[in-house]
Amino acid sequence: MQSKNGYYSLIQFCPDRSKLEAANVGVMLLSPEDQFISAKLSPDNARIRRFFGRQDWAFLNEQKNAVGERIQVDASRLLNLKALQEFCAKRANQIRITEPRSILISDPERDLHDLYLRLVAEPRRIAAPRVVTQLKEAFREANVDQLVRKDIEIEVRALKRTISAPFGYQNGRFNVIEPLLFETSLPEEAFDRACRRAIEGRSLYEHEEPNRGRLKLVVVGKFGERSSKDIPVVADLMRENNVGFFSFDNLEPLILDIRHAAQTHLQS
Repeated sequence: MQSKNGYYSLIQFCPDRSKLEAANVGVMLLSPEDQFISAKLSPDNARIRRFFGRQDWAFLNEQKNAVGERIQVDASRLLNLKALQEFCAKRANQIRITEPRSILISDPERDLHDLYLRLVAEPRRIAAPRVVTQLKEAFREANVDQLVRKDIEIEVRALKRTISAPFGYQNGRFNVIEPLLFETSLPEEAFDRACRRAIEGRSLYEHEEPNRGRLKLVVVGKFGERSSKDIPVVADLMRENNVGFFSFDNLEPLILDIRHAAQTHLQS
């Protein structure tokens, strides 16, 4: 797919402009050639809370929503760089929009989502200890705990970050196993979590690491009663991005693959 010139701006919460300190709460993307402009805003204020502590959340959410709505209302006249620059410069309250920056675009919707995951979404955390413990116990009971490597760290240069995972194994590609909680009452939160891992998994699959060679992310999802209906959607998303996917409710295929991989490498 041919790349086109585009522009993106960060939407930020800046409580005191004299200090120039801000927390990213959204991102806006313009592709003049596609006549596309859209923004993606964080559904929560976790990043603001982490940087600046407690705020007037109701008022802050009103400001965020107002910016999102204004972008939608003015979209038809913001389809060129000059108009976008003027729009960004007019933001004068605690929610500001940065000067547009150049970016190459191939698929505007997908590129916007990738920018959001990279620049706005909260940094990934190592899997919750409870889930890691449960998977470790499952491996022990299946007698494969000695067949997996522990405490994996891999630098993903395309994402400019290091991925940490509790387990990994080699089966032609080095499989990075990450247990992931999907127990949430918010469907969009589970989907965003899956999208973030899918993007990371795609980058892992497309790049080699000097010591381990070709890579693949394997997600082991822990779903609650409310989120179990999301399993087929998450599974399809992972498959489309070359990410292995297993549910805690059915670990047998993963355990069999670990055993088979260990036997293959022992014989080779």
